Amino acid sequence: MPTAYRPLSNVSNYAALDSSATGALTRGMALAVVSWPTGSTELPKVKGCADGTRPDGVVLDAIDLGATGRFAPRCAASSAVILGGSVMAGDLLKVSSGKFVKCATGERGYLRALQAGSSGDLINAEPADLVA
Repeated sequence: MPTAYRPLSNVSNYAALDSSATGALTRGMALAVVSWPTGSTELPKVKGCADGTRPDGVVLDAIDLGATGRFAPRCAASSAVILGGSVMAGDLLKVSSGKFVKCATGERGYLRALQAGSSGDLINAEPADLVA
């Protein structure tokens, strides 16, 4: 049965950098989808996620200007995220400068760290839309 949408999977989610993007996106960075494809041959257009907002996904392969890369949707069972500060397993994470940092009390987190790490580390995180 034909569908009206393009399925997303953790394996083949290719995206292109939107022209409004200010720079390339590297592995583990938070991204926002600017436009979803309307045809089967189009790719989603993405850019870096704004601070404190809910990311649409996490970069799997670097996405350079004029090139394509892969991303994992935010609802993926687990994603490798790049940290902007130290975290412990179980900490809720929010976006800051494209990286993920620990939420302060009362802030909303969109991912939960599955392991400890420090700034610049790639760690595994799971979806979690909770207030710290």
